[in-house]
Amino acid sequence: MPPSPRRAWFGSWGRECTSVSPRPPDSGGKLGFATPADRPLLATAEGRGATSLKGRSRHPAYPGAYAGAMTPRDLLTPERLRGVLLDVDGTLADSNLAHARAWSAALRGEGFEKTPEDIFPLIGMGGDKLVPELTGLDAESERGQRLTDGWVRHFRELIPDLRPTPGARALIEGLRARGLRVALATSGEAEIVDALLRQIGLDDLELERVSSSDVENSKPDPDLVQAGLHTLGLPAGAALMVGDTPYDAEAARKAGVPCVLLRCGGHPGVEGHDSLYDDPQALLAALDKAFPVE
Repeated sequence: MPPSPRRAWFGSWGRECTSVSPRPPDSGGKLGFATPADRPLLATAEGRGATSLKGRSRHPAYPGAYAGAMTPRDLLTPERLRGVLLDVDGTLADSNLAHARAWSAALRGEGFEKTPEDIFPLIGMGGDKLVPELTGLDAESERGQRLTDGWVRHFRELIPDLRPTPGARALIEGLRARGLRVALATSGEAEIVDALLRQIGLDDLELERVSSSDVENSKPDPDLVQAGLHTLGLPAGAALMVGDTPYDAEAARKAGVPCVLLRCGGHPGVEGHDSLYDDPQALLAALDKAFPVE
């Protein structure tokens, strides 16, 4: 019997996501980085849990031709891969819709009427990007700060209901079993990330991380990815970014880091990405083939 599909809201699309079947559906102490020239993303990745999108239009977050085609073995090969940067929301935690609901409540408290469905396509950006996008306000303004504080407050109330994505812990353990360096690179605020990791049972893994609290600009700017590379102590060519939104892909592209996206976060924009898996469990299955544990 086929597994039952899991529904996730995609903003105005309201489409259904099946997480088991690949189908379309002054800085104040923060780090700041200059944006390097954009580099091409990976060519189509095929394999278990991955979808080939050759010949389809690209998402505007990563336009243009791809050079230097990479197969899944190129992408995950032990000869290349030394470390992995993991997004948290939507990638390791099934939390994107909760963020949209929390932002909706915070905005309503300041007189802005935005539904979770309006907000969902923007989840993956940090508050420094999301607040002006939704309201036209400066995120650092007094009112912008109140919105961010409201989001934190409302999101905390939703954390007890959140769960990890399929295979989240197994993927991290599988990466470490291969001797790979692992760090989190998330647009979430540090205090929220702490609470979320405890809720989904990953806090005991004591992962190194960078968050929007550590950098000047959140995704889709490359600051988080570049800071993550510094944390890993690796060049871009030896790392992999794993995320679930076009903003993860854009940040990785600008930093020159290969990127894999997952459908489990529910973002409709990932269908334009060439290296696409359903969830951490599917990515681990591909890793088992390309990079077996000795």
